[in-house]
Amino acid sequence: MTMLLKKITLKTDAEIELPSSKSISNRLLIIQALSNSNVELTNVSKAKDTVELQKCLSSQERIIHAGEGGTTVRFLVAYFFIANHEKIIHCDETLNSRPHESLFRHLEQLGAIFEFQGSQYKFPVKVCKRKLPEIECTHLQIDVKKSSQFLSSLLLIAPLFTKPFEFTWEGNSVSYPYINMTCKLMSQYGAKLEIFKNKIVVKPSPYSLEATFVESDWSSAAFFYCLASLVEHEVHWKFPYLVMSDLQADQKISKIASLFGVETLVHIDFIQLTKKNTKSFERLCVDFLDCPDLFPAIAVCCAMKKMILECKNVQHLRHKESDRLFELTEFVKKYGATIKWHELDDTIEICIDNRSIKLPDSIEVEVKNDHRLAMAYSLLSLVAKVKIDQPTVVEKSFPDYWRQLDLLSRK
Repeated sequence: MTMLLKKITLKTDAEIELPSSKSISNRLLIIQALSNSNVELTNVSKAKDTVELQKCLSSQERIIHAGEGGTTVRFLVAYFFIANHEKIIHCDETLNSRPHESLFRHLEQLGAIFEFQGSQYKFPVKVCKRKLPEIECTHLQIDVKKSSQFLSSLLLIAPLFTKPFEFTWEGNSVSYPYINMTCKLMSQYGAKLEIFKNKIVVKPSPYSLEATFVESDWSSAAFFYCLASLVEHEVHWKFPYLVMSDLQADQKISKIASLFGVETLVHIDFIQLTKKNTKSFERLCVDFLDCPDLFPAIAVCCAMKKMILECKNVQHLRHKESDRLFELTEFVKKYGATIKWHELDDTIEICIDNRSIKLPDSIEVEVKNDHRLAMAYSLLSLVAKVKIDQPTVVEKSFPDYWRQLDLLSRK
């Protein structure tokens, strides 16, 4: 099913209902399961990945299907290992193009036994019951070059080990703020951790979950911040339950958007976005190491502004739902952008020169089963008719996105 977005004009005043944070929700669901608690979690994400995680955690079936969420399958593999549940985990085939081997190998070091139903270190996989009741290993060197989720999934189960456990890693971690989110939530609900530069020590400490309200999602807010930066008129938009906290790294979008004249007013339980003046400049420089999910929206936004976008640490964008680095650079090249690449060791930096871009009045895009590409390309509807081939992919993180965009549009 395809969808045609007609060229839109946006309202000056609006209230936008964002989804709750999927990342926070998924971590809290694992903590809830590990604590055997029935304490209520309120405003849990309705994103497809989170719904699948809830179903799998509550399922009594031996064979489960985890959908297409990387976080979902990675958290589940570690959870079923420590809970000593024998499960056969299936997931969408698209997930096998993303990295998982390091996590399987780390869990094998802890004593996990896996029976791969097809290719080695690919799904589907059978998580077998442990032979040894206790975890004998006390240290792991974690591979964090491609995903922080490997470390987060292991950290979440570590309080249930019977001995203090040390996690270390080398170099810069991809998306370290997501590791920080994991640690903060663990500490908030009873886990005892000692955090150093490249080391985290977790001591045996049972979780004690309390009733929690999940805040709204900054990754989703980013698309509306970019929309605000693109319009010429004044706007005042309100986001209920979006808060400035230390949990979500993607709140960095508020600082980036401020360069374009978009201001953020912080209230107790909502954010007010305002834009009165349009600022223009030629070049934007962003380091995406801590905020990779912002890249699609910012890349399309800068293309529409005909700006130069200098990007640092974009190497991990190749391992998302799609190869976002390839897809977005090919898209802007198609309409006249030029790109310079610099690769050194495990890092990639690119410079996208959008000054020669010419966008047509009608654009067709392929989103490659990637929710963030679909939402990023929707920004183009400010200047063109946009035909999107897989509009339903937004269900992965923001099921209500198209309705919220429609409500924001002037009729």
